[in-house]
Amino acid sequence: MVKNCTVPQKPDKKVEDFFMQKYTYELKKEIIFDY
Repeated sequence: MVKNCTVPQKPDKKVEDFFMQKYTYELKKEIIFDY
């Protein structure tokens, strides 16, 4: 988590979806590299 990045209390859906996509993408990448 980036410390100096200020996150709003309630991120709007678009931003939330974007981060979820990014996160799941990174996760998949990790899984692919694991095997």
